[in-house]
Amino acid sequence: MNHRKSNRGNHSNLSSRLNLEELGERIVPAVVASTGTALLGTALVQTAATPIQASGNIPKSDFTTQVESYYTTYLHRTADSAGLQNWVSILEKGVDARTVIEDFLTSSEYIQKYGASPSSYIQALYRDVLGRTGAAPEIANWVNDWNSGLGRQGVVNAIVDSPESTTHNFPPVA
Repeated sequence: MNHRKSNRGNHSNLSSRLNLEELGERIVPAVVASTGTALLGTALVQTAATPIQASGNIPKSDFTTQVESYYTTYLHRTADSAGLQNWVSILEKGVDARTVIEDFLTSSEYIQKYGASPSSYIQALYRDVLGRTGAAPEIANWVNDWNSGLGRQGVVNAIVDSPESTTHNFPPVA
């Protein structure tokens, strides 16, 4: 399989090592979908099955809703107060939604719940990111890529950045 590498680099545990002061008022570049349609870098995602479209300046309450949806969709629990405040602050500083989603998917909590093996982890990614069950050949291809050097972070980046995920989770803003 040919997987596009993320240009965001390894951002595992972003929340614990991101120096928010250094971000300042940085403008996050727009993400361009495979269709060529520019999307907001902070597109909101309510759940893997129900995306929220964003436009203009996003109020803090919308970031709160966005982060709560990440906890529900990816960790399958409600957000704790400290975690919610932390992630809202990160989004307010301009970190894009894809980066935050990838950090949820590579968090120790997600890995402990779903990372017993590469195949179970990848199946969880299919469920949580694409909203469907991965077919056996798809999972086998990803496991092979993982074992051939792509690793966990590379698989997460490729699935989150895939055209299917983009269509499913980051629809064009009308």
